[in-house]
Amino acid sequence: GIPGICHQICSGVIYSTIMIAAGVALVAVLYTTVGVAQIDYAAYSAELVPVTNANPAYTDATSYSFMEIKVSVIVYTIAILALVGWAMFTIFAGVGLIALPMDLIAEFAKRIKRPTAQEIAVFEADMKDRVRKLLDAAAQIDKMPTGRKKRGLKSLFEQGVYVLTEEEEQFNLKKR
Repeated sequence: GIPGICHQICSGVIYSTIMIAAGVALVAVLYTTVGVAQIDYAAYSAELVPVTNANPAYTDATSYSFMEIKVSVIVYTIAILALVGWAMFTIFAGVGLIALPMDLIAEFAKRIKRPTAQEIAVFEADMKDRVRKLLDAAAQIDKMPTGRKKRGLKSLFEQGVYVLTEEEEQFNLKKR
């Protein structure tokens, strides 16, 4: 009843709060320790020297360094969530790729198999017998005087016809 639902809702709220707090703590610790983006660059400088033989010559000095750019908390949070999502995808996609063929194999094993000629003959003989019995019952119901008993038997007859029709449709689906 209600106590079970309240217990489930309270448990969900508590676990969600714990997970959100853990996520905020993770982002806070990582942001304070490595909240900068380091971008490598190469600085080129050139000095013009006199031209000899119509070829300009340059002496170049190249220095490699990196600059640090402070990243906003929102961008950092999005990057952490993307990283966690990517990691979860790589784990669970592998599980799904293994589980899918197993599901398909299980479905193939449980598929509806076509009936044999002998099963079809037995089914048709059973259906003929049951239809004959229903027709006999219908003739007897028609001969009865109107009343409660006739209405009850007519209702049972209609149910029998319905069941027979459903069984025939199910069997015809197997034959396809």
